[in-house]
Amino acid sequence: MSEAIRKTWDVIIVGGGSAGCAAARRLIDDGRVSVLLIEQGRRDRNLFIHIPATLFKVLTSLDTRVFKSEDQPQLGGRSYHIPQANVLGGGSSVNAMCYIRGQAQDYDDWASMGCDGWSFSDVLPVFIRHENNQRLRNQYHGNSGPLTVSDHRYRHPMTQRFVQSAELAGHRLNDDFNGADQSGLGYYQTTTRLGRRASSAQAFIKPVLGNERFSVLTDHRVNRVVMRDGVVCGVEVEDRHGAVSTIGCTGEVIVSAGAIVSPKLLMLSGIGPQNDLDRFGIDCVRNLPGVGQNFQDHTNALYTVELNRPWSLNGQQKGLNAVRHVMHYALTRRGLLSSNIIEAGGFVDTEGAGRPDVQLNSQAIVPGPEGAKHYDVHGFGVGTYCLRPRSRGSVRLRSARPGDSPSLNPGVLADAHDVQTIRRGMRVVEEIFAQEPLRTMTRGRLYPAPGLSSDAEFEEHIRRTARTVFHPAGTCKMGQGEDAVVTPRLAVRGVRGLRVADASVMPTLPSGNTNAPSMMIGDRAAGFVLEDLAASVG
Repeated sequence: MSEAIRKTWDVIIVGGGSAGCAAARRLIDDGRVSVLLIEQGRRDRNLFIHIPATLFKVLTSLDTRVFKSEDQPQLGGRSYHIPQANVLGGGSSVNAMCYIRGQAQDYDDWASMGCDGWSFSDVLPVFIRHENNQRLRNQYHGNSGPLTVSDHRYRHPMTQRFVQSAELAGHRLNDDFNGADQSGLGYYQTTTRLGRRASSAQAFIKPVLGNERFSVLTDHRVNRVVMRDGVVCGVEVEDRHGAVSTIGCTGEVIVSAGAIVSPKLLMLSGIGPQNDLDRFGIDCVRNLPGVGQNFQDHTNALYTVELNRPWSLNGQQKGLNAVRHVMHYALTRRGLLSSNIIEAGGFVDTEGAGRPDVQLNSQAIVPGPEGAKHYDVHGFGVGTYCLRPRSRGSVRLRSARPGDSPSLNPGVLADAHDVQTIRRGMRVVEEIFAQEPLRTMTRGRLYPAPGLSSDAEFEEHIRRTARTVFHPAGTCKMGQGEDAVVTPRLAVRGVRGLRVADASVMPTLPSGNTNAPSMMIGDRAAGFVLEDLAASVG
């Protein structure tokens, strides 16, 4: 039996993803508590995790698991698939590494919805403390934190043409999407360091692995949080061989398992809608109807063209091309393999509301259908998604068995507003592709199919083809109303010693990628634990 399973810990963190790793580091740096971080997946030893351009190989590896939804009528009756990380580092070990915080108004909106202490002025110091930005030095950025944020060491020729065409189409070029103004198009900064991925596991956890107050337990699933008289006292874990053990906790448990698994774990522990718990014979410890509700995701539709020259990434992973790229990367940590693939994009206001409502992401590759390999054709595409979707869904239990996937009803694109916003974004992309730098490279449109032209046809295309960009959120909503699951201090309402800290607590999605905000949330959860500890001692 491992030391982690024998020992009782002050704080147990369930989920070694972006938020969990950040929370663990904040607690360990403080030095007052012992911390156990439990991750269901394995250690981040997969070589493809650390090479930026091989992220698509990770997404089809054992380091991810795919959650499939119930059939969705608004998507033409098809299922919606959401791959989620199953490895130390979580989403930061498998994502495209784009460093985006969102808009200041996103957090001010949270505060106005009852999330006291979550305005932009409250969260900005955490972002700054985390960051070690290799170029930007101003009041919005940090330069001494554990998380390296850097510019690309490689820019694909087609990406450069995309940025040139965007400027010719009248868009502002923005070299800092996390500064004073998010709007505009340009090159992303990424969570990479010297040509390698800077995941939360590498940035926050690796430097403190030798600390005597800290241990990481991988390949163990947490089946439920153990409570006694409404007070958390540990967790029940199961290893990959089916052996079940209980690990004690004298302080708090922080659930950081993501927007799909975190609500599932709460419900398996008796925290959630009483009717659902009763249906599966689970004793209701705390009736919280909001658990599993308020599901949101950023849903993406692609506008893709075929190129008249062999300039895309398709085929670069084969034969002599692959050997050349591997050698160049091994020797220099530069070249194509240092690319995050989604090198450029940005934020556009398509509705004229005064703030961007669409994000565009370019990629010099043609993805195939969900679960299939990339098309063997040279192409270039731009994905479009609605930044602040109105559609809502849910995560509910399918059974009381911890090994069963939950019932996922994401509800994405159920609100026509979201589809119309994506369609307007695709029209923006159409205008960019009409500019000379891209137009001269184009043989024809791949999708939407060349025959589609009307708004109605575009919207039908969006419903039939749109897919996740891996940003599920909202299912353990933070706030003060009856539908809230956690308080603004991330404590589960009515349960002592239990917090949730990941994208599930977001009342609404931030306007952009969720990785950096999740790290911020994990850090703040740890801060609340330490504040309460100091108050109890005082």
